[in-house]
Amino acid sequence: MCMTVETENHLALVRESMNLLVRAADTARENLANLGKKHRLSANEIRVLLILEEPLKGKEIAQALGTDPSYITSLATSLEGARLVERVAGTDRRVKLMGLTERGVTVRQELMHALPYQGPAAHRMSDLELCTLIDLLKKLQ
Repeated sequence: MCMTVETENHLALVRESMNLLVRAADTARENLANLGKKHRLSANEIRVLLILEEPLKGKEIAQALGTDPSYITSLATSLEGARLVERVAGTDRRVKLMGLTERGVTVRQELMHALPYQGPAAHRMSDLELCTLIDLLKKLQ
């Protein structure tokens, strides 16, 4: 099969962009892991705390994390054990929501204050660049 110069260049750009995306994801995971050491939390436990601005259903948390809802049950159990979240009744009594405890609110605030210093994006990218990045990443979904 004969490729044009444009096609070869496009494939090279795709490879480079995917490589950089994977490296950025690895760096973000490493930063979350380092941040979690202080509180003995995993990267996904930190992500749950950051997502919980208000009580949410497990399904909503799973969607935000891009994971299976059954995994949220184990995260909730772990975070409950650390007294960071509690299961609360929603408007429908049959559905339990996960919400932050007082301690969870405090830890979340500490994490939020630490986050801007954990990644290069906060220092090297303008608001416009971050918005563009968000739009581009959404296209990959």
